[in-house]
Amino acid sequence: MRAFSKTQAKTLLNAFGEKLTIVQNGVETEYTVIFEHSEFFFEDTQIVETYFTSYEGIPLDSTFKIKGIEYQVNRIEDDLSGISDYYYIQKIDLDKDI
Repeated sequence: MRAFSKTQAKTLLNAFGEKLTIVQNGVETEYTVIFEHSEFFFEDTQIVETYFTSYEGIPLDSTFKIKGIEYQVNRIEDDLSGISDYYYIQKIDLDKDI
């Protein structure tokens, strides 16, 4: 796979992305991301994986909020192109949310 130049990555993200504030160790950083999803079907079950695409380097376990709901990055797929896919799940505090 061919890597994106910094200019190409910036152009792609600015054309299709939106701003998202990521929190890691209490520090907020704003990134431009493209939200995406993948659908899988197995027999009668549909599974939807949610992820966003952005510059490489966002740490695993980073958190962010969408419409007041907190999410956590739980998997990163980096193909060394300069842009990575960040899969996320809803963050649940078992002591509070159950």
